[in-house]
Amino acid sequence: MICCGKYVFRSGRIGDKSASGWTNPEEPPVFVLQYDGKQIGAAHGSQCSIVLIEVFIEDKGHGTKFIELWETYARTRGFKELEMEQVLNDKLEHILEKKRGFSLKEIDACNEKTYYKLL
Repeated sequence: MICCGKYVFRSGRIGDKSASGWTNPEEPPVFVLQYDGKQIGAAHGSQCSIVLIEVFIEDKGHGTKFIELWETYARTRGFKELEMEQVLNDKLEHILEKKRGFSLKEIDACNEKTYYKLL
């Protein structure tokens, strides 16, 4: 768990809300973002490779904070690289590229992008 002001970044658990489109309701998110005690985001995948991420309250900077705290988490665990797969959202692309310094790794046949960052 990482705390930063009113934000808490933690591992997901049974009962946490999943990101839209996640098809396995029995599997909790790998990460959850809380703000002022309320869950505002979820990510699925693994600790260093997120496949699906959603922030339930947009336009407040929460998406940027989610990625920032994920990076902090990864550094504290000694990970050397992070990867975000299946990116189709312009706002998420902007956060990854412009705000957090991720690089485009590939674009697949479905036009989904994969980004990575060396830590």
